[in-house]
Amino acid sequence: MTRPFREIAAARLAEPTDRALIDAEVRAILASLGLAELRIGRGATQTDVARVLGPTQENVSRIERRDDVHLSTLGRYVAASRSTQFFPTGPCRSSP
Repeated sequence: MTRPFREIAAARLAEPTDRALIDAEVRAILASLGLAELRIGRGATQTDVARVLGPTQENVSRIERRDDVHLSTLGRYVAASRSTQFFPTGPCRSSP
């Protein structure tokens, strides 16, 4: 008998061990992405982020290219990236 994927996935997510493995994999994937990839994945532009974050688009570009970002800058960027102003589907979440 064929089962829908939704049913299979729901059963896997209900198992604590499977859920923990899935959550760990999601965290690893998100950690490997840069700020730009996360922003693009949500369909936002640098200008969108700049409108919420405050600096210019050029400054957002610099933030995204840096390997060493101040924690306070990263915090403001993440807060801006969670804004429903340019993510109409709701806040960005790092895990399901």
